[in-house]
Amino acid sequence: MVALIEEVDIKDRKYREDDYDNHIADQKVLDIENQFTIDSLFEVHGAYIGESQVGPKFESTMWAVVQHSNPEMMKKYLLVLKKAVALDELGEAAFKMTIDRYYALTYGYQVFGSQSGMGVDIADTEKRNEIAKLYGIKN
Repeated sequence: MVALIEEVDIKDRKYREDDYDNHIADQKVLDIENQFTIDSLFEVHGAYIGESQVGPKFESTMWAVVQHSNPEMMKKYLLVLKKAVALDELGEAAFKMTIDRYYALTYGYQVFGSQSGMGVDIADTEKRNEIAKLYGIKN
């Protein structure tokens, strides 16, 4: 599984690290391949693929694929990521980034302010507290 996750990690970073603007379409193809792989792994293992399965080097690879996906996939995995945080398989900061990205793309606001490049405002205090409580995050 480590070799497969390493391949996913390489694909996830291929064009993001250099000349992304000229390779958006190429990266999108790799992202879709990665999403299929992650869905398949989750189907088999029924859990987040984190540090205990693939070590610290690749503990956030599954998260990165979800983060770089679409709102539908993010929604599917939000509770999986929540459980991964509770089991120390994923850091809370990464989880907050996915929550922000999902809410920014779906509702036009973010909760924790981690997605500054998306051009959306942060939700009001009441909404932030409600969402933080939903996902078990201390605000």
